[in-house]
Amino acid sequence: MLKGVQNLDQEAKVRLIAIGASTGGIQAIEKILFALPKEFPCIVIVQHILHGFTDLLAEQLQQKSRLIVQVAHGGESVERNKVFIADHGAQLRVKLEQGRIMLERGETEKCSGHSPSINVFFSSCTVLGKEAIGVILTGMGEDGADGLLAMRQAGAYTIGQEEKSCIVYGMPKAAYLKGAVACQLPLDKIANELIFRTKERGLYGK
Repeated sequence: MLKGVQNLDQEAKVRLIAIGASTGGIQAIEKILFALPKEFPCIVIVQHILHGFTDLLAEQLQQKSRLIVQVAHGGESVERNKVFIADHGAQLRVKLEQGRIMLERGETEKCSGHSPSINVFFSSCTVLGKEAIGVILTGMGEDGADGLLAMRQAGAYTIGQEEKSCIVYGMPKAAYLKGAVACQLPLDKIANELIFRTKERGLYGK
């Protein structure tokens, strides 16, 4: 299994940061977004949340972020300085269309017990290879572990939240044990790692 910290690839441009979270994830995501600059690659978030609360979550996160936060309903183009949150009740994927990264709303059936599923979304991000970064945050269960492993095997840099800063060390632990995590970090270090892996090292994509 893959273990250890993955080396930087100076040729790859980061175009998408994929984040998956569940229990305790809203507070974790707030902390990360608050620390990011207003110029940044696109972030797409799959947060396990109750039906009817996605719009409210987007509004809440907008208050904590310099980036533009909105709900992904499908059909959106991935663009810098934007944060998309997967809407409840359908699977969300990325796809490439003539070099553009698009968000696609799919079937309503659950996968790994969830709709949207982090596994489904992370797995779709493999088409981006090294142009994506995967982040798995606090949460119960194992959703996201297999998808994050697929991302890492495709060349993406992957980050897992370490145990002490998690509300529930379930999903990050499952991902780490599968060898899906290149780097485990406390929550308050994740934003700086994302900045380092993008702007500060010349990996900032268009």
